[in-house]
Amino acid sequence: MTSEIKNEPNDDDYGYTYEIYGDLPDGLETFTNFRTLSIEGTARTSGTFTFKVYLYVDPPEYYDEDSEQYEDSLCAYSTSKEFTIIVN
Repeated sequence: MTSEIKNEPNDDDYGYTYEIYGDLPDGLETFTNFRTLSIEGTARTSGTFTFKVYLYVDPPEYYDEDSEQYEDSLCAYSTSKEFTIIVN
């Protein structure tokens, strides 16, 4: 999956961190490459596996010389989504 920030043409300027909570089948691993989270491998166990992916976003800091303050335009800095994998 590839993450993006809605209405933000410069979302490559942000930092992205993923955390996985829950069960992945034996044989599957997660890998991150910047904005992309991949699940790779061959499952060695059958069953239903539910896990939640948390995404944390670290915005770039913009310095406003007029107000002498750092600004960012994010409303939220994290989100999560639950997934289920069924292996037969």
